[in-house]
Amino acid sequence: MSPGTSVDAMARCERDELILGQEGQSPAVIVPLIGAGAEELGAQALAAGRFGDLVEWRVDAFGEPFDSQHLAHTAAMLREASRRPLIATVRTVHEGGGFEGDDEDYLRLVETLADSPAVNLVDVEAARSTARRCIVRAGEQGTAVIASHHDVTGTPEVGRMVDELAQLESTGAQFVKLAVMAHSAADTARLLLASAQHHEVAGVPFLTMAMGPAGLASRVVGHLFGSCATFASLGDLSSAPGQPSVEGLRAVLAEFARLGDNTLPSRELS
Repeated sequence: MSPGTSVDAMARCERDELILGQEGQSPAVIVPLIGAGAEELGAQALAAGRFGDLVEWRVDAFGEPFDSQHLAHTAAMLREASRRPLIATVRTVHEGGGFEGDDEDYLRLVETLADSPAVNLVDVEAARSTARRCIVRAGEQGTAVIASHHDVTGTPEVGRMVDELAQLESTGAQFVKLAVMAHSAADTARLLLASAQHHEVAGVPFLTMAMGPAGLASRVVGHLFGSCATFASLGDLSSAPGQPSVEGLRAVLAEFARLGDNTLPSRELS
């Protein structure tokens, strides 16, 4: 895309049409499911489907067997319970999650999830040595990919974040995601500036957020800077620090939309 051209934040995959925050709209709201067992996850999925546009299954928090049949059955149950597109995520300890396997173990698990008919998207950590193979396998199965990177220690400089987003895009994924840890308002401001700069040249939809309490603003207004989606939790069931409750976020986004409607140019009185 040429500079100055905004990306229409839509991607298609063989299983569904996935729309994440089209231009001029509120961001898609993703609700994480972090239960250790299928029964707990099912209850979360029912609740998440009431508020979220998509749900994310954090498989690294799952305490049951990782065999392919059980994973596929659980994914199907979550899709049916939530009635929303399902993202399957295996967050490693390197990027703030709970999965401790090596990169080959990561590949096998992501491949298994991508093969599941109920999974619409898989999150692939681009830093894993097997990331390219994960992305190729998902593509073969018609499963969309979010190529991601999470800096759980701090917020890099703007230029470095812009470069990181470009590198994530070069993986060939349908979506890219960059999350950083904010320790101050200045950190969050840098993340939002990097988002705005990348939006000018983005070729695929992207998600950005500053984690931690100091990064809350990025989760609420990130779509105004180009991010196509945001995460919100069911109560205190958050998958990352700083996630607002989904009910609270929905209320704020609705108010933003209302205020936006009221700031349209008015006619001058003669």
